[in-house]
Amino acid sequence: MPLVQAEHLVKSFSSGQGAFATSSAARIRAVNDVSLAIESGETLGLVGESGSGKSTLGRMLLRLVEPDSGSVHFDGHDVLTARGSELRRLRRDMQIIFQDPFGSLDPRMTVEQIVCEPVVVHGSESRSGRSRRAAEMMRAVGLDESALGRYPHEFSGGQRQRVGIARALMLRPRFIVADEPVSALDVSVGAQIVNLLRQLQRDFQLTYLFISHSLPVVRYLANRIAVMKQGELVEIGTTEQITTAPRHDYTRALLAAVPFLKYSGVAIIAIAATGMIYLSYFLGNLVIMRARLRGWPKVSAPFSLRRWGPLVNVLALLYGGAMLVNFAWPRAASNPEPQQTGGLLSFGIGFVDRIPILWTVVVVITLIGMIYYLAVGRRKRFAPVIAPAGSPSRPCPR
Repeated sequence: MPLVQAEHLVKSFSSGQGAFATSSAARIRAVNDVSLAIESGETLGLVGESGSGKSTLGRMLLRLVEPDSGSVHFDGHDVLTARGSELRRLRRDMQIIFQDPFGSLDPRMTVEQIVCEPVVVHGSESRSGRSRRAAEMMRAVGLDESALGRYPHEFSGGQRQRVGIARALMLRPRFIVADEPVSALDVSVGAQIVNLLRQLQRDFQLTYLFISHSLPVVRYLANRIAVMKQGELVEIGTTEQITTAPRHDYTRALLAAVPFLKYSGVAIIAIAATGMIYLSYFLGNLVIMRARLRGWPKVSAPFSLRRWGPLVNVLALLYGGAMLVNFAWPRAASNPEPQQTGGLLSFGIGFVDRIPILWTVVVVITLIGMIYYLAVGRRKRFAPVIAPAGSPSRPCPR
């Protein structure tokens, strides 16, 4: 049985403006006949453009917004018909992380008061027990317990979001709705929060509904993805299926809108060929150097600097130009290959993106070896050596 199951949820809002809106005002259907199920321990990513009804759906699952019709079951219990103590018990297991890390925190309360508020409402522990649990949760989200005595305005956006996550974890819930928790943060801080949510899911055996409009973030975190458009679920499936073989046109449009670094076939071949020539140049000279140091003066030098130096320099310029074009001007393709979507801007680098990086490492290592060969090997190569027994002794030719 799924941990969370919603069937035929519908929610409409009035389009009337101000306090004098009449009953005849038009109704806007924010969520239209949505059904989904979330298994225990999994992360369901909910994606879609702004205004598609994602947040409304997430709040209806927690009964923060009352649906017009439909049903919501949590672990077999009907959330929409629960009353009193039964609803209170259900709310202990269902929490939310809000989108705005500052607007969701009371500026007049200390962090300790904010984090301990859910425990105070449910009256489950003494004051000393609440303080101990608050300090434990602060450490779990990467903050020091000394922050408990400070106020929200004293923290950065990422730190405030960590406080909100700690508050959501205080009752040890089983299900959390993460309502765009990284959309108000910069990229680096958002990545830290996403990694934190992943770690907390393993530590506390959590189940997530992760709401976002960023497909790369959802792809990194979610086991399954549901795509929402104008209040309806247009597609739902595994992360692999949604990102590599989407069935709905809207899903394909979302994937095409994600910027990524695109490498043409010619550029990849040029970069790989240049790296191989660099590697061959280095290994060939290394073999020759070791042979002459061992007293084999007749070994030829097919990879000598005089013969191959100009070609290597030209290839170095071509390689640098190819890397400059591919890295300095990232562009979004109108019809990207599914496996390339996201590229280096996503969480995780695809195989196509690894090729230039791989050969960059090869070229750097090769250049280091060439410098060593030129600085050390040339002096040793022209020094007199002892020939093998039975052969005339003579120095290596210059």
